Amino acid sequence: LIVNKIACDSSGYIWVATANSGLFKINPENNKAPSFTDLVSPTWNKSNTVNTLYIDKYQNIWFSTPSGLYSYGTQTNNWKQWLDNNRLQDCNIIKILSADDQTLILGTEKNGLLIFNHRNNVLQKIDQYGADHFRVSNNMIKSLWKDNDGTIWIGTLTGLDHLNYPADSITHLYSEQDNEYA
Repeated sequence: LIVNKIACDSSGYIWVATANSGLFKINPENNKAPSFTDLVSPTWNKSNTVNTLYIDKYQNIWFSTPSGLYSYGTQTNNWKQWLDNNRLQDCNIIKILSADDQTLILGTEKNGLLIFNHRNNVLQKIDQYGADHFRVSNNMIKSLWKDNDGTIWIGTLTGLDHLNYPADSITHLYSEQDNEYA
C-alpha cells in the first residue's frame, strides 16, 4: 500500500489517498477501512490511484486522480467529478489547497499551477512561461501552503514563490538560478 496523503475530517474519520488502492475512509473507533472508491462507483477511477486529497472548511473531500478532480460532500453523501482529463489536458494534480470559499489552488506534476473557481467553473493555468509578474519558478509544484494573511506559498522543483491572491501577482523569493551553490 503506497500512501500519498492522509487527512482527518471534523467527524474524526481518517481519509487516506493511495497509489493503486484508491481512497479509504477509516473509522478510528474500530479501525475499519472499507475502500471508499468501491462504495461510490467502481468505474470512476480506472487506475485506482488517488494522487492527493484536501478537506475544506465545509468538510468537502476534494481529491485528484489521473482522470480528474473530484469532491465528496460528507454532509450530503454525494460525489462529483469537476474536471476531467479533457479539460485538464493531462495536468496531473498532486497538491490541493483552498484559496477561499469558491477557489482551489491546484499544483500539478509538470504543468504548473491551476486556479479553479468551482462556483463559476473557471480554470486558469499559471506556468513558468507566463508574464514575469505572473509565473511560477518551475512547472513541478512540490508543495502549497496558505499563511494567516492569505498568501499562498508555492514550493516548486527549483524555487519558492508566493501568490498574492486575489491580487494576481507572483513573487519569486528563491530559485535555483539565484543560488550560486545549486
